[in-house]
Amino acid sequence: GVVARPLAGTIALAAAVLADEAGDAGAAGRHLAAGVKLQREGPYPFLPASVPEIAPRLLRLLAAEGHGDLVAEVRSRYPHSVPEGETGEVGGHIAPRIEIRTFGRMQVRVGGAQVAFRRRKAPVLLAHLLQNPAGLSRDEAADLLFEDLAWEEARHQVDNLMSLLRRELGKDTGALRKEAGRYWLAPDAVWWDAREFDVAYGAGNAAWERGDRDQAGVHYAAALDCYAGDLFAGSEFAEWFEPARQAYRAGAISALERCGELELAQERFESARQRAERILEREPAHEGAHRLLMRIYAKLGEAGLVRRQFDACARSLERELDTAPSGETVALRDALLARA
Repeated sequence: GVVARPLAGTIALAAAVLADEAGDAGAAGRHLAAGVKLQREGPYPFLPASVPEIAPRLLRLLAAEGHGDLVAEVRSRYPHSVPEGETGEVGGHIAPRIEIRTFGRMQVRVGGAQVAFRRRKAPVLLAHLLQNPAGLSRDEAADLLFEDLAWEEARHQVDNLMSLLRRELGKDTGALRKEAGRYWLAPDAVWWDAREFDVAYGAGNAAWERGDRDQAGVHYAAALDCYAGDLFAGSEFAEWFEPARQAYRAGAISALERCGELELAQERFESARQRAERILEREPAHEGAHRLLMRIYAKLGEAGLVRRQFDACARSLERELDTAPSGETVALRDALLARA
């Protein structure tokens, strides 16, 4: 199920670490193989790798068995679980990881420490670099950030700002690079919540399309764990990224609705209700969320709450969109109340 397989993988990986600590190489190998198999079938989060006391040994075990790609995934997913300077079979010194959170208030951490940008336009530049994986030329950055300055002065300011941003992200991380006249962020040096959302949400859609609803639920839940609010919420430059903000919001709402549908089918009514409520916090006139709540209340035998939710839907639609509930919503209300 949605919970059982990830839990089994977590237990297997933790058991591998414990067996290795006890010197039982055979048991460690068996448990590791079982955990890796579940991870590759998922993929599911390496939850033991989020614990600093476990992560270094788990990384060494994975590396010793030739799972270098999973080592890289663990480092990316849990950037602060392996202490700086940790050495061993994994490959020597691990540089400070950069964690960038752009859902909700923008936060940047290097090696676990919050970055306090010294220039107001530094996070704006970082946001543009994140949104442009192919990078930015000096002229493009000048046009975006210093359009009010003379051209040469604007280019000079870009050079200064890039130099400052490189220092603030840590020169030893190799995160901000310049090649062929373009500045860009190295993906392997940066953990970024929006990129994690993209991967998990895309995997969820693929699983949903092939009919694997349990697997889709796992991926959608992982995506929602990343989504703490609108992209760059509260930032003075948020409006520059409005199309991306709207796209991520739509993706999060879709994931919430599908998770809610799955949880309703599993009779996890409280979880499903919370998903629907989260949608309505963002989109009060979202008819799908109102219909989901009506179906939940019907399953619970609460005919009065079904009527109340329909009425709330009608009020929201009139207030937000100056329209009435769709025929689908009216038909659902009538069918649910007829069975009550």
